[in-house]
Amino acid sequence: MFYEYAVDPKCYADPEQIKRLAGEFGWCEGRLISNFPKGKDWVREVKEAQDAIFESLPIMKQETLTEEWDRIRKKENQKKFLINSGRDFDFKSEWISNALREHQTKPFQAIIAHDKTIQDDDVLIPSDLNGLESRWKVSHDDRVPRTPEAICNCVNRLLQASNHIRFVDPYFNPTQAEWRNTLLAFIKAALNNSSRIPRLEYHLKIDEDIKGDIDQIKNGSFKLDDKKWYKKFSENCQIYMEKILPKTLEISLYLWCEIEPSNDWFHDRYVLTEKGGVRFEGLNQGTNEGQKTNVFRLSQELWKDRWNSLENSSNVYKFLGTIVIPQCRKK
Repeated sequence: MFYEYAVDPKCYADPEQIKRLAGEFGWCEGRLISNFPKGKDWVREVKEAQDAIFESLPIMKQETLTEEWDRIRKKENQKKFLINSGRDFDFKSEWISNALREHQTKPFQAIIAHDKTIQDDDVLIPSDLNGLESRWKVSHDDRVPRTPEAICNCVNRLLQASNHIRFVDPYFNPTQAEWRNTLLAFIKAALNNSSRIPRLEYHLKIDEDIKGDIDQIKNGSFKLDDKKWYKKFSENCQIYMEKILPKTLEISLYLWCEIEPSNDWFHDRYVLTEKGGVRFEGLNQGTNEGQKTNVFRLSQELWKDRWNSLENSSNVYKFLGTIVIPQCRKK
């Protein structure tokens, strides 16, 4: 779903290569630029490469470099296309030598160099990037085994890079191991020995339990705390979910319902973060050995639409309340 590329900072000091690479990298595109050298050094090296050539360029090409630098230097934009994977870098060696060495131990999808001074099948230049180049083609969908490991592997990089994560499965059942096992795999991937504590949410639909409460929900008199099913559901969340959560972590369960007439059926399953998203046929593991599921990476437009539909202020669905695990405190 998401692929890491080593991209020579000098590519972004070449107006023609900038045009070729424009719009090609980002979480919703499935291609990510390795922050290599790590830290702020890739961005810094782009600036140094631009400064080295800037005065020799005609005004029109200078403007291209300036516009691209204005985009790259902003931290908010860097989060959209850079990925930190903790790679080593020897500043005494050239960028391409470092990239080739790292590629041997932890392969990139491809290495994109400014010029092809080294003949290597895994080294491309921007003019090589087309629909026929297998290392550049990134499929937006896949079919994978319906196991926690395979499902999680589709979003592993996305989870590790994100601070706000929303799991969406309208039929989530905390008492069933088939959902908990996948959630546990997601949580382990999100933490990945990191000191950061991501914000976790699970969004689900309440359907059968509220059939007699539609009028109250519509007129605003519905009180979640008064419902016996809610108390039982909260107890089950406490019993079954707290066991799989690390002590420092909590997860908020958002309860939604559909109010007729509705043009948006709460049915599809997603993993969404502040960076991008993936749609699944289910977030529970399969019940039969060999069962598979389809997976789809979301476009920028669809990711924004689905993310915004789950804001508390959204009028796409009716928000009922939130349960916080551990201790099942309702916000």
